[in-house]
Amino acid sequence: WDALRRQVAASLNYAASGMPYWSEDIGGFFRPDGQHTDRGYAALLTRWFQFGVFTPIFRVHGTNGNTELWEFGAQTQRHIVQSAIRLRYRLLPYIYSGFHRVAAEGYTMQRALAFDFPESARARTTADAFMFGPALLVALLVSNATSRSVHLPPTPGAWRGFYDGQPYAAGDVTASPAIDEVALYARAGSLVLLGPDLQHADEKPADPLEVRVYDGADASFTLYEDDGVSAADATGGASSGSATIRIAWDDAAETLTVGARAGSFPGMLAARTLHLVRVAPGRGVGVAPA
Repeated sequence: WDALRRQVAASLNYAASGMPYWSEDIGGFFRPDGQHTDRGYAALLTRWFQFGVFTPIFRVHGTNGNTELWEFGAQTQRHIVQSAIRLRYRLLPYIYSGFHRVAAEGYTMQRALAFDFPESARARTTADAFMFGPALLVALLVSNATSRSVHLPPTPGAWRGFYDGQPYAAGDVTASPAIDEVALYARAGSLVLLGPDLQHADEKPADPLEVRVYDGADASFTLYEDDGVSAADATGGASSGSATIRIAWDDAAETLTVGARAGSFPGMLAARTLHLVRVAPGRGVGVAPA
């Protein structure tokens, strides 16, 4: 558990040092004997996978035995698939668009809280929670406890729980995520784009897209797409072409505007289907499509 805690802090220092890409060995490289049947290690592995969802390179690796999920039993496999792998794949439109900003703007997806909330003294000293892109605050369980305190920095409007849609005022809250959930919050004035369930990244086109609107402030998000294989050009886009769609939420008018698509690339979908969800308690929550 201490290694996981230290890796979370180290990952934020990588980003703060101007290194937006890095990778960890999910589960730790040096693993205990009996790892496949040790229930304590199963909990650690699950929480480590949940951390991996919100890092640049989602990668499991280690020594002392096979690391395939089915080696750890059906229950552990189910927890990891539901809380980590499925979530990572559904977030791919949000993640891929964010990493285009990394290439084009010098952005970083994994963000110490001080990056976005520099006026907050608490944010400047937090080493076990961070922003992932502009919308999501990730508060990991980095011990074998079942709950933890989470500091939600001041922001216009309320935060909302990703799994329950409940509003949370800025300040300290207690999170008690089940083993197949993450303490995850979206800031007011955010748009989170989710794709369909996938078995692998290029299984099928990412359509329809679910646009979750976290109201309480104005929001905008630019969806970036390309062919997924071409090298980048000097602007950070794909050398074979790319396309963007800007989506904006006007909170006062309660209106979502989807802009015209700009650009093109080989194999681009002729039309896009967007499923728009204004998040509320019990609506537009969790990993499953709304």
